[in-house]
Amino acid sequence: MGWPLMVTTYLFGIIGGNYFYSQFIEDNMMTCIGSQGGVVALAGLSFVALTKMRKKPETTKMLRSISIVLIVGLILPTLSNTISFGGFLSGCLMGIFFSPGYRRSYGQRRKNAIDFDSASPEYRRAMGFGIMPNEKPPLQLRVFWALALSCLLSSPQLRQAPSMFLRGLLNPGYLSG
Repeated sequence: MGWPLMVTTYLFGIIGGNYFYSQFIEDNMMTCIGSQGGVVALAGLSFVALTKMRKKPETTKMLRSISIVLIVGLILPTLSNTISFGGFLSGCLMGIFFSPGYRRSYGQRRKNAIDFDSASPEYRRAMGFGIMPNEKPPLQLRVFWALALSCLLSSPQLRQAPSMFLRGLLNPGYLSG
């Protein structure tokens, strides 16, 4: 999948989680921003990728992890399940549209495989034998970033967002007062 998809999913998860929070919490006087939605979005991306690979035990483990996050969100008042749900949904959407599909090769799953394995040893250690990407994702990340940039430029309120983001990075605490 690569780091560009991971970073994009993380940022989209933060935005998606905070959007869900602002839309579904009645008392939204408090503005929330943080990494919770992004972290859960990466879990959503992993869930979809594992589902596409047909790795059932790992998919079940991922669902258990997400359920633990939701249970902890019910116990601790500082965690919002709305942000977690929005982030997970955002990560799942990124996985559906931007992660590649996978196929299984019976010949490569055999102990003494005759099929040529073009994958690197690192890929093979991570994925296991017999799993190869077979298709490109339905959409490329360039399409996502082009849509995001056009949305930013089309709205007068959002045009300030990139410069405010850079100010916040270069001078921490500047935006909060």
